[in-house]
Amino acid sequence: MRESEILDSHFRESLVRVRELLLLTRHELRLRGPFDPLPFAALINACEGYFNDLYVVRQCALFYATDFVRAGDAAKKILGFRRDSIASMLTNLYVLSGALYAGSKVPRYLPSAAIARKRLIDAIAEFEDELIQPTADEQTEHGKLALVYRYSFNESLTRCVAYLESMEKYTKLIVGEMGFDSEFKDSSDEESESDQDE
Repeated sequence: MRESEILDSHFRESLVRVRELLLLTRHELRLRGPFDPLPFAALINACEGYFNDLYVVRQCALFYATDFVRAGDAAKKILGFRRDSIASMLTNLYVLSGALYAGSKVPRYLPSAAIARKRLIDAIAEFEDELIQPTADEQTEHGKLALVYRYSFNESLTRCVAYLESMEKYTKLIVGEMGFDSEFKDSSDEESESDQDE
């Protein structure tokens, strides 16, 4: 947990530095044409929002998901949904960061983190209805706290997915979107199309 907090602080500091660099671009000479800082600024804001909500999801999971870990075999039903949700988010982040790093276009369709999130939340709700039957004491204290953590977990996970979709949109604005026929075109095809337009 401590290592993840250290990584979080390094990441937040990196975002501040990137914002400072973006502000400095206003005063630089542009030898390669106009530079639009707005998609980059929006992408930075989406990254910051994503990691803020990811921190909340991680904190809520520590207190909210403990019953699922202790439930044993029954909790294994949820593991597949958790894996799918995490894998779709990581795949999207990997593809987007690779596109930004290499300057290559983003594929038109990426794994849907929203569908994976919905399946996970539905599976958790179904699991709770089946297995967790709180007593009267738990309904007053532990049950209320679990509801707060559950709501916070669900809302933060939903916002993470929304920020991820925003990051995809802004990355496509910056580097472009790959079509179905992109791999079959070469530079001579693009030159002939530009000649026809002129």
